[in-house]
Amino acid sequence: MRTMVAIVVLLLACFGCASSAPVQLGMTMPQWNALQGSCSEATGDTLKDLSQAYVYAQKQGASDSTLVLTLNVAGQAGQAINFTVDRPEGSWNFWAALADATGNRSCRSNIVTKAVVLAPAPATMR
Repeated sequence: MRTMVAIVVLLLACFGCASSAPVQLGMTMPQWNALQGSCSEATGDTLKDLSQAYVYAQKQGASDSTLVLTLNVAGQAGQAINFTVDRPEGSWNFWAALADATGNRSCRSNIVTKAVVLAPAPATMR
């Protein structure tokens, strides 16, 4: 019983102590394949084998990035998608890279910057 009370007190003490916040992101999947050896679209060459989207995040000022989400996007060429990732407080850069069914990666997407601000912790009465 004493252990149970200690666990409940610990959970109540940490409730509201968020260390990350959700970030809403979205993008439109390409509809065309890229020109060979280029990032330019080959209009008329319909993308038929889109497979994965890899979403990366990098805190501003940092030199490394993190893969934060992998999405199965097969059959979604030309469609808009929305998704949410959790990030700690700070200013973050996000971008995506796509892959076809054989694993060929696309060029990196444009970079989107979002500020993540955590809500203040609730006041506690003592």
